[in-house]
This record gives sequence, structure tokens and C-alpha cells, in this order.
Amino acid sequence: MSAGDGEWQVAARKRGKGRTTHRNTRRAAFLEESAEGPIRSTGSSLSIPDVRADHERACKAWRESHAAEKLQTIISDNVAHHAAIETAVCLGLGSFDPGPERSNWQRCAHVQLEAFLMAVKVLEKHSGRKIKCYAQEPLFLPVDKEYLQTLDVEPVETPQAYRYISGNTFLYGIHLPHKVWLSLLQGSLPGLCIGTSLAGLEETLVVADEQKRELIQKIIGMVRVMDAASDMYAFPEIAGDHTFSSTDIYWAKAKDGGGDVEMKRLEMLLHRTEL
Repeated sequence: MSAGDGEWQVAARKRGKGRTTHRNTRRAAFLEESAEGPIRSTGSSLSIPDVRADHERACKAWRESHAAEKLQTIISDNVAHHAAIETAVCLGLGSFDPGPERSNWQRCAHVQLEAFLMAVKVLEKHSGRKIKCYAQEPLFLPVDKEYLQTLDVEPVETPQAYRYISGNTFLYGIHLPHKVWLSLLQGSLPGLCIGTSLAGLEETLVVADEQKRELIQKIIGMVRVMDAASDMYAFPEIAGDHTFSSTDIYWAKAKDGGGDVEMKRLEMLLHRTEL
């Protein structure tokens, strides 16, 4: 879908810290499609230098954008008052070589990786310590894994990354499949999470069938728990670019260390609140 499609109409309203919500069924359809993910590639002819060159081409404009600057500012301005991060887990990037007819998937994979690395770099700068990074994606090809290793990101097999998630983890997953979101939020909740916004999840209900609606409603309940125990910031976007559409930043306060998030989730379960 064209990122510059002029037929997309966005009506925005503010919620919390700069929250923007969008009400449009075509946009909801895009989010639902994104959550399903790309088709698996059967192989790649790319070398690591090829992937590196693709990354630079795909990310140059975003890296120099106001959105990238704003992301760094959000992290810098809030790092001292929120959960300390020791580990970073990146999920659902997709392959850097999804095929010649899926160039938009390729660009999204590169730009989303760039944002993850940028966030980690800012966190490391302010904490003064190295953050161990992992990436998990069933679609990774050997060249994808080799390229990530050159960036000090360790690729792991599904579902190994889940065990690294704790109250001191930065969990990053843009437009993750709904079943993955559900699995993640049923375990330990992260100290910092960048992922699908509540508004984005609610929008997918517009186009979801009955079976998916039940799944999405459970995820919404869990994200509300995380939202209630965190400060939330809208992820900066570039107008007309849906790479980070309906994405928010949830960051547990430093005094909680992620533990208060767990307590709130358990209290809701004990009171039989539907998640």
C-alpha cells in the first residue's frame, strides 16, 4: 500500500502524553494486514555488504527526520525517571530480503531496525553500560542473522527471546502478529515496551472476524494493564509513512522496576477481570 495514499483520512485526538488516535477502516485494514506479516522468503542472493548498503539507502531519510530526533529526545528526557534497561529484545522485523515484489516490507524492516538501534544507543549513552541485544524472527535468512551479528545483535530462534523479557528489558515489536503479542504479555512484562498502541488494537476490531476479535480483546486487556502502570508516549511518525503507525512507547517508572506492572496484572487476574 502506498504510504502517500491521499485517500487516507486521519482524524486525531489527544490522549495522555501526546497520544494520537486514528479512526479509519482502511487504516485498520492496513494494521490487520501488518499483523499477519509478510510471506516467508525461500532464499537470498544478497551478501552482507548488499544488506548494509540497502540499510543505508532505506534509513537515510528517516535517520535525518524530525521523527528520529523526537524519539531520541523522548528517551533522553525520561531515562532517569523510568525502569533501568539491561537487555533489549527486538521481535518481528521480517527478512531484509523478502523478495523483489515486497520492497516496502524490506524498507520497513530496515527502518524499524534503525529505530531499535537508535533507542538502544541513547539508553546506553545515559546508563553508561552496554545493553545486550537479541533479535527473533522466524523469517530470518542466514544473511539476515549474519548482518545482525555485525551490529552486535544476537539472532535467536523462536521462542528463545521470550525468556529474556523482564522488568529491566526493552521490548521492541512493531506490528507484531496478535498471537505473538498475547504470548509476550502473558509472561513477565517489560520495563520499556515499544509496540502497538491501544488505539491501534481497538481499530483492528473494526475489520477482524469473530475469532480474531476475541484474541485482540484479550491483548487489549493486557496492554491496558501495562498502560496503567507506565508512562506512555506516542511514537513519533512522519506524515504519510505508516512504518510506525499506531505505535506507542510504554515505560515503567523507576520506582516500580517493572514489579508494579506485574502486581497490577495479577490483581486483575485475581479479580477475574477479562484480559
